[in-house]
Amino acid sequence: MAVSKRVHGTPAASIGAREAKARAPAPAPDCREPFHGGSFFDHEGLPYCETHYHAKRGSLCAGCSKPITGRCITAMFKKFHPEHFVCAFCLKQLNKGTFKEQNDKPYCHQCFDKLFG
Repeated sequence: MAVSKRVHGTPAASIGAREAKARAPAPAPDCREPFHGGSFFDHEGLPYCETHYHAKRGSLCAGCSKPITGRCITAMFKKFHPEHFVCAFCLKQLNKGTFKEQNDKPYCHQCFDKLFG
């Protein structure tokens, strides 16, 4: 996963001067919330809050919908915090490669066999 670029200051610092006049001090474009503490993430020249930055980059956890900034498990074409990649039935933490999938949900082998075997 690429390292995020957190910028401090006004959103105008990351965009062209002509756009800066029109946008400063603009809130995050997707949520319209002001940037708390003057911090924002730059993505393709536009300022974003942390959540929407990670949403644009596809790095939100499919389990909790929070940004993934550390270790990550990619399974079923989704990304998860390791602690949120769990069996859909018993909620036991799973490891990539040690689960079975049914209806786009992960299951441990034991629960899968019980439910679908």
